[in-house]
Amino acid sequence: MTCMKEIEKYFDHYVISARIKPIFFVLLPIVLSVLVTEPSVQSWGATILTFLVTFGVISFLSNTISIAGNDAQVKLFTKWGGAPTIRFLRHSDTYIDEFTKRRYHDWLSKNIDGLILPTSEDESKDKDKADMIYQSAANYLLERTRDISKYPLLYKDLVNYGFVRNLFALKWWGVISSILAIVIFSADAAMIAQSTKSMNEIFNNGLLHFLGIIISVTMLAIFIFVVSESLVKSRAERYAKSLLACCDLSK
Repeated sequence: MTCMKEIEKYFDHYVISARIKPIFFVLLPIVLSVLVTEPSVQSWGATILTFLVTFGVISFLSNTISIAGNDAQVKLFTKWGGAPTIRFLRHSDTYIDEFTKRRYHDWLSKNIDGLILPTSEDESKDKDKADMIYQSAANYLLERTRDISKYPLLYKDLVNYGFVRNLFALKWWGVISSILAIVIFSADAAMIAQSTKSMNEIFNNGLLHFLGIIISVTMLAIFIFVVSESLVKSRAERYAKSLLACCDLSK
């Protein structure tokens, strides 16, 4: 709690939730292994965190993960055939039913000066131009819905998407962190077993190591099987759908 309060002094909610927490999530196995195998480090935790914040290390990492997340996003959007918001506005896409989509198109055309969304025929003739118009409409919605107090659910979906996207960008760092933690816990547990003859002492001294191995293996499985492209896509589509739904909320 002390660590989070220290971070909250310097960073806003979105940065903490979508950028800093993915970094902490990735480092969790390593941090646990160090705390268990080197208990004396615990007393240095707050001092180390203050040092990292004061000298801009966490800020640098936050910006770095943001860039990595954006790079991953560009690649994923290209693979998916465009950003979810653009895809959902296309007449050819069926994620959103045609009646709801027509309502969104009508609202956007009426409320954005000088922008008329393309018809199905226009989209078929020039898909690139249609996508540019859809992107402009999405940009308008993004700017219009920045008020967190007015659009709390949209903001929540944005934070969830940002967290998952950035965590996906760190996926293989998380795998490496988990494997290293397993090795550290196992090696230290082996040393305890060799230096202790009593089974009770081995159990008492090695219990945290055993739990640490279980947690690290679980984290490894999460990074390999759960933190996936499909997870990012589902969060991205949820956010896009919530963003477009603001057309109905802004009458």
